[in-house]
Amino acid sequence: MPLDILSSIKGATPADAVEELFLKVKNAVNEFDENAVYENYAKIIEFDVLREDTVKKCEEDEIEIIRQNFPLQKDGYLVVPRIIEE
Repeated sequence: MPLDILSSIKGATPADAVEELFLKVKNAVNEFDENAVYENYAKIIEFDVLREDTVKKCEEDEIEIIRQNFPLQKDGYLVVPRIIEE
């Protein structure tokens, strides 16, 4: 029983409602179709409406505000997540 595994209290007995919930979650996970989710997600994103990546020149005070508020910096550069293109 899933509740018995999760429970650290000796002698605890699972309630029917909790057992039913665990079974519903287990069945939902087993019936989950990962490919269908990705197919639907891909339909939502339209790549032809994305803005063009352009460089914008900022004033020195704007640059300082950005640097002060940027979470990661290394050797004077702002650290951003790696972007992998196909």
